[in-house]
Amino acid sequence: MPKIALTAQWAAAEVGRRARARRELLDLSQEDASYLAGVSTTWWSAFERGMRTRAELPQLLGAAHALGMDSGELLKGLLPDTVREPAQVHQTRPRPRR
Repeated sequence: MPKIALTAQWAAAEVGRRARARRELLDLSQEDASYLAGVSTTWWSAFERGMRTRAELPQLLGAAHALGMDSGELLKGLLPDTVREPAQVHQTRPRPRR
């Protein structure tokens, strides 16, 4: 899967879409998934709708566990628009003054 530069809103929406698709595939309700993940149903609903742009690691790990998947599967290919490719380090980083 190619890496995609994105905004936090787009990433949250994509992760939420992936979570909902997996939950529906497993025939779980939001209530069941949130129980398994250790989060509230309100949190889970917002998560699936892409409203959790600052979800914390324990919540993401719990969500992945509830869905029977590795957390990397939820995040695979997603990069914030602020990251650079390794080859760009010497091209764009400001040089220290001597």
